[in-house]
Formats: sequence, C-alpha cells, structure tokens
Amino acid sequence: MINVMFFCIVELEKLQQVCSERPLEGSFLQMFAVPMSNCIQVTGFGKQTTKDLIMLYFENSKRSKGGPINKVELSVNKGFALVYFSDFKSKCLMNS
Repeated sequence: MINVMFFCIVELEKLQQVCSERPLEGSFLQMFAVPMSNCIQVTGFGKQTTKDLIMLYFENSKRSKGGPINKVELSVNKGFALVYFSDFKSKCLMNS
C-alpha cells in the first residue's frame, strides 16, 4: 500500500474519476478518504520526561504551535508518547 498526503483541498470524487480513466503502469488506482486525527506520536525525549512536561510543551502555542490537549499517553519503555489535542485543527497537527 502506498499513502499519499495532499497539502491542499482535493475533490476526492474528481480525483477518483480521473484515476479510474488513466492507469498508472497498467493498474487503476483506488483511493479513500482517511479520517482526520487529533493525535500525534512524539519520540526523542529523555527517560526523565513526564506526561505533565510533554503536555505543558504542546499546550504552549508559542513553543510548539500546539493548543489545548485532552490527554497524553506516555510509554517511556517504548520511547514514545501520544498527544491528543482537543481540536484536530491544531496548528501543530496542521504543520506536521
């Protein structure tokens, strides 16, 4: 499977129509809309980093371009955190 991300508004029906008429290397492409997400995965932080510190960082719009956060799930052993924003239109999500 290949994922393609557009950084502009795309009329999915028109794109599907064009792709159904013009094959790519003999294959007709299929596409589906993917739901918007309010979540980002964060890696690269130290083992001493806390959920509260990650939350404060991403709630600070000057520091991270983030915004209000619903919750943070921290998995230090696996080396990542999931940050769930209140609004999927957060600047932090839109720029990632």
